[in-house]
This record gives sequence, structure tokens and C-alpha cells, in this order.
Amino acid sequence: MLHRFVFSGIWSRLKQTQPGCQYSTKSSSLRRRSTWFGIPVTLGVACIGILQLYRVLGREKGERWVSPQPVTWQLAGFLMLPTRPLSRWWGSLMNLRLPVWSRAPLLGLYSQVFHCNLEESDRGDFKDYESFSDLFTRNLKEGSRSFDEKHELVCPCDGKVLHFGKVNKDNELIEQVKGVHYSLSAFLGPGLLERTSTPDPIDSKLPHKGSELYHVVIYLGPGDNHHFYSPTDWSLNIARHIPGELLTVAPWAAKTMPGLFALNERVILAGKWRSGFFSFAAVGAYNVGSIHLSMHKDLRTNRKGGYKFGSYTDKVISYKEVGESLQATKGYHLGHFNMGSSIVLVFEGPKDFKFAVQRGESVKIGAPLGRIDQKT
Repeated sequence: MLHRFVFSGIWSRLKQTQPGCQYSTKSSSLRRRSTWFGIPVTLGVACIGILQLYRVLGREKGERWVSPQPVTWQLAGFLMLPTRPLSRWWGSLMNLRLPVWSRAPLLGLYSQVFHCNLEESDRGDFKDYESFSDLFTRNLKEGSRSFDEKHELVCPCDGKVLHFGKVNKDNELIEQVKGVHYSLSAFLGPGLLERTSTPDPIDSKLPHKGSELYHVVIYLGPGDNHHFYSPTDWSLNIARHIPGELLTVAPWAAKTMPGLFALNERVILAGKWRSGFFSFAAVGAYNVGSIHLSMHKDLRTNRKGGYKFGSYTDKVISYKEVGESLQATKGYHLGHFNMGSSIVLVFEGPKDFKFAVQRGESVKIGAPLGRIDQKT
């Protein structure tokens, strides 16, 4: 009956503006009683405030390991939006099969706007891509990327370097961009460092004696290739899924929303490399709720039905036959996003570790990212 009531109100308005319009008189009495009314602005603001309060209270009931983050007006505004269901809707739209005649103009326009390089793809004709999602997740042509052998750490994806450096040992804060931070413990979750780090009988607290904790953030834009690869040789034994928000991770958002990466949904691969602890985090974002892992086919991100803030699930990654950790060599395919997002590396390294990139630099898969300075 509600839809009939709404329709009758609209029809009454149309009749007032179009006197000559003919319509059935069967329910004319109901339509004559239909009136228009507006929702007071104060009621709308109150509803938004209640929803935001519910969201905040839900966070406070979450796990205590989630460190509180300062809330800017930009962050508060995005938290009020239904970004998770909108991302699912957008994903469904991007998966729609395009008619063959429309693929070249539509996908061609997108590629031109976001500078997609199909010459590096295994399919160079737009007609070979059935949907926008098919274009987003395109595979690279064999030989289009090479993995540097002189550097212990290479770029795991195409994108732009937002920030890199050492983790503050005093308060365990990671610099998101210059002057904007987030908590290491909130980002990784409880116990991940201890479970996957190199044992140290003298001092179990990381970083270990004679080493530092480093981090690097790489943003994948809409036109970048959306696959990501192992940046080094390491043993991978835990895949941690932390549900969360799906806020935009564009460079402007990283500058204005503290704790952005610790709020968003993410999948963290953790293990060890030659210098100790190593983690690889694929961070979801608005319109990018879908993260796929090569070694974890059952993983489902941005599930319908919401999530419990502060929750997480761990999956042990190993060879089924022998039960050992997965040995991921440099260049091993780890997974892909359905659209652009961010990769965050947090790892233990010696004090003479040197990054080989600059902030704001555009990088390609396999390009040098960092190395241990053998001269010191």
C-alpha cells in the first residue's frame, strides 16, 4: 500500500499541473486525500547523528587492540556513507557483460582517461574484454616486467609511492603520509609480530637487537595493473583477514584522514625473510571491496551483512603435503584487486637498509625498492 500512496501523491501533483490528463476514478478518493509533506532538516541531522553514534559505540565494543584514531571532518563524513554496500553494487555493475559493439568506445574512453597501457597486457583488443572488471584485472604480457636481482626488495605492484621510512620505535606509529600517522598494532592486529618474527631469547620485543622496522605504502591508481607479486624471497605462513571500512585511499585522502589504513578492510600476509619479520598487506578501498589471493581461494572480502569491528580471522598458509610455510620467491603471484587500492609493506631489516625510491615516484612491478647497504 505504501507504493500506491506515494504514487497517488505524485499523480495528484501531475493532475494539478495538467488539468486535461485523464485517469481512473476507482481510487480517486484516496488520491484526493494524498498530501505532500517535507522531512524537517533537524530530523535528518538527528538520524545521521544517531547512526554515527551507533557506529562509534560499535567500535568501542570491539577488540581493545584497535587503537583510537583522531577523527577529522573528512573522515567523519565518509564514515557516515554506506561505502560497503555501495562498493558491492559498484562491483556488480563493473561485472556486467558489455555488448561487443560498446566495448571499444567505453573501455577505450576509460583507458584514455586513466592512461591504461594495453600494450603491456596479454590482450590488446578492447573487444576481448567482456566487462570493465575484466579490463581492471587484465594480465600482463609475458616479459613485460622484469624483477631486479641486485636489490633484496622490489616493487610488488604498479603504482605511486605515498610514503616509506622507519616505524617509530617509541610509540609504534607508522607515518601514513608526512605528518599523518596510524598505529602499527591497530594495523596488523594482535600477536602477528610475535607469531611470525625471528625468535630472540634475550629480547622478544620487536625490532630485534641491531635491526629496525620499516614500512612502505604504494597506491594503485585506476589505470594501473591490479595484480600484485611477492617483493622478495620469504616464507609465508599466515593470511590474516581484518574486516573494516571501505574508505577511499587516494593520495588526498591519506593526507586528511588519520588512521585510514588501520580502518579499512585488509588482508595481511605475514612471515619471515632474511632479516626477520615481513608482512604484505593488501588494503581494500571504496569501490574496491574485493581482494583475491592466489593461495587462499576461499577468501571473501566485503561480505554482505556487516562486520564486527575489531574482529579478524587467521589462516595458516602451508604446503598440504608437508605442512611447511609457503616459500614465496621474488615475483611469485600473490593476488589482485578488482580496482586500484594500496599495498603496505611492514618488515624488519638491518640498520643499513636503504630505500631505492622517492616519495611520489611512479613505480612498476619488479623495479628496485630497497637493498641492504653492503658497504657498512
